[in-house]
Amino acid sequence: MAGNVGRYQIGRPLQDVRLRNWPAGKVAQLKRAVELMENELNSTMASQVDQGQARVLSPKVPVVTGLTIRAGFKNFLITYNAAKGIQDLLFYEIQKDATPKFANPTTFTIPQTTLTIPTTTEHETVYFRVRVINSKFQVGRWSKTATATGSSNFRISVVRQAKQAVLLTWATRDNWFNMAFATYSPTAASMCLHIHAGVWTKCTAVKTPTTMAATTQYIVTNTNEVNFRILRNGVEMTNVGTMNVQGSASYLLRAEEEDTQYQQEREEQTDVHTIITPFETFVGNEASVVYTLQAMLVGSGSSRTASGNGVVTLDEATVVIDCFDVVEIVQSF
Repeated sequence: MAGNVGRYQIGRPLQDVRLRNWPAGKVAQLKRAVELMENELNSTMASQVDQGQARVLSPKVPVVTGLTIRAGFKNFLITYNAAKGIQDLLFYEIQKDATPKFANPTTFTIPQTTLTIPTTTEHETVYFRVRVINSKFQVGRWSKTATATGSSNFRISVVRQAKQAVLLTWATRDNWFNMAFATYSPTAASMCLHIHAGVWTKCTAVKTPTTMAATTQYIVTNTNEVNFRILRNGVEMTNVGTMNVQGSASYLLRAEEEDTQYQQEREEQTDVHTIITPFETFVGNEASVVYTLQAMLVGSGSSRTASGNGVVTLDEATVVIDCFDVVEIVQSF
């Protein structure tokens, strides 16, 4: 049976380590480090050995089960169950072909149970099968054939959460409060969060003086500083950057003419920022993930002042979540 085969050998750097006049403890530590490096390298590449060695079919070598093919963006992800009941596993042999007869297969040999194979052919239909080879080059029967059709196209879907408006009070400053939630049920896709949040600082003060000299005035000002953060399953995400939003409002009342006419000026400001988190890639069999947006009114960056005649009740900060979107990029067929 003809085939296309790539070849390279499992790395064994430990065999070349020769140390003299070193303390036994240091030698053991270094050898352990080299072993770990060797295992890591060989678990992340298709480690292939001489394909010219003859294969011998043996009923003692188990058959691979659970072969699954997922078509990703310009690639195929191959996964299967680890072989059971074998002590001298050499590698798994995977064949890929355009037909289920495997007349002209491409062969891959790897020590692990997952492999990603790139493709540039749009809407390509491929067939895969896998078997076990032990150190004596005895092989088991081929697994059941699995097939998939890939594409170089993809689609974007957006799930928007309901708009939220939450009041942060001055009395509870410097504490984190939940603003919005989103639950993502993973598929074979990449996803990110797109969040559009603002701080609206109001000033509802109204002054109706009975006596006010033309030289006096009444002023109320609010400045709110709000920090935001995102939790993933209750743990703060540290790779999304920070978002700090400030808003301010003021109310001014002064006399035009003593005791008769008054001029009022009100200014309210909303500051809006956007967070887009880095894309996170899922295989599709992971548990659901809960994302939480939290906000905190920062006491050291906020202020409440009133001057002039009378006493005023100062307004707080309203956090408005215009968008809390789950953006998903999915392979399309």
